[in-house]
Amino acid sequence: MTTQDDLAYVREMAEKGAGGPLGGGAILLWWGLIGAAALIAHWAIAAGLMFQVGWSYLTLWFAAVLIGWTGTFVLIGRARAKGGTTTHASRANGAVWMAAGLFLTIFAFAVVARQMTNPLGPHMFDLLVAVGTGVYGIAFATSAAVSGQKWLRLFALVAFAFSALYIFMLGHPQLYLIAAMGTSLTVGLPGVLLMMRRNG
Repeated sequence: MTTQDDLAYVREMAEKGAGGPLGGGAILLWWGLIGAAALIAHWAIAAGLMFQVGWSYLTLWFAAVLIGWTGTFVLIGRARAKGGTTTHASRANGAVWMAAGLFLTIFAFAVVARQMTNPLGPHMFDLLVAVGTGVYGIAFATSAAVSGQKWLRLFALVAFAFSALYIFMLGHPQLYLIAAMGTSLTVGLPGVLLMMRRNG
């Protein structure tokens, strides 16, 4: 095999790796379900439809984060056991979403800590929803760039649009009901599509 043949082979492998199926669809679907359920519960508490106590929101979101991360590590373990995708694009995709999840978890706990020590009003929790959705958009844009799957850019744009919408809804309990729908569309739906493409 000549040097030219070697280069052609490397280029072919790189192209296949870039355009191959991405993993993580099941994790996105999982977080889409957990996020939507928690947002609906938050709305129900804010609207007075559920019994509210002093620690209602803290308990709700602590439980959601705990359940979410527990499920995430279970799904990661199953993917590794099955011999998940190991392309550079898939690893980069996993890294950006893991970083996004860690940032949002730390940011959420920081907001809660600030609210418990020196409250700035309920708008801080509303802002967390807007920031989180924007971070999802950035992660999708990055996934689209590293994988070559341009259809993911659409979900990045939708996430950015929802993030902007939430800013105009600060202070309204309905924000959380709309956010539940937004999370289903910007996290759950692309998770389903990634699973279908991977299995197709």
